[in-house]
Amino acid sequence: MSPQNRCARDTLFQRHFPSQFKESTPLLALGTLQWGSTPVDGVLNGSRGVLSESELSTIYSSFRSKGVVLFDTAEGYGGGTSEKRLGRLRQKELMKQAASDDNNEPIFMSKFLPSPWRYTHKHFENALRASNERMGITKVSIYFLHSPMHLFRS
Repeated sequence: MSPQNRCARDTLFQRHFPSQFKESTPLLALGTLQWGSTPVDGVLNGSRGVLSESELSTIYSSFRSKGVVLFDTAEGYGGGTSEKRLGRLRQKELMKQAASDDNNEPIFMSKFLPSPWRYTHKHFENALRASNERMGITKVSIYFLHSPMHLFRS
């Protein structure tokens, strides 16, 4: 193995998720900000509007076929509709697979969006559980704080 390959394989993801990265590491994550399905998302996406389920399925399948395993979403993307749509695509993929390949299992990362009225540990826990439910998973691999609370302080 070349020194360059060794460096590429020694990543944060391999250290924290060793069973999921036996042979390779995720070099690309797919962001799902535009995957929300609310009227606001239609405006944010411009003339394209809300992406159809068929379009999302094509995008998801294309990235998965190229080995992409890491997907970035958030409860704030379409009020959680981005998480729901991503979860449905994962479920469809799992139903098509006869045997699961652990090395190719999708990894979801999501984010908690705090606010002045939503900032306690309980809010965080409830949001995490709701995100997991929307994505149809028991636990999300990576969960971020979307924006720091200090922005709300004056």
